[in-house]
Amino acid sequence: MVPKKVFFTKGVGKHKHELQSFELALRDAGIEKCNLVNVSSIVPPHCKIVSRQKGIFSALSLWLSSLLKVTVFSDIQISSFGI
Repeated sequence: MVPKKVFFTKGVGKHKHELQSFELALRDAGIEKCNLVNVSSIVPPHCKIVSRQKGIFSALSLWLSSLLKVTVFSDIQISSFGI
């Protein structure tokens, strides 16, 4: 399966538990309903960059029709003791 469209988003989540902060970051980015699948971060040739709104709408439309949508993500985790 080769993606034909891609969109970019970002999110931040802060919580004392790592899993909860990850969930909050997904919600902040607006992709909490997407299935996360680790794939290459290289955008294939002829892949169209669409707006975040169009990308999320397309992803949710596919989700409702039970088709797979793929989310490529990168994350930065920072643990701050006593802050």
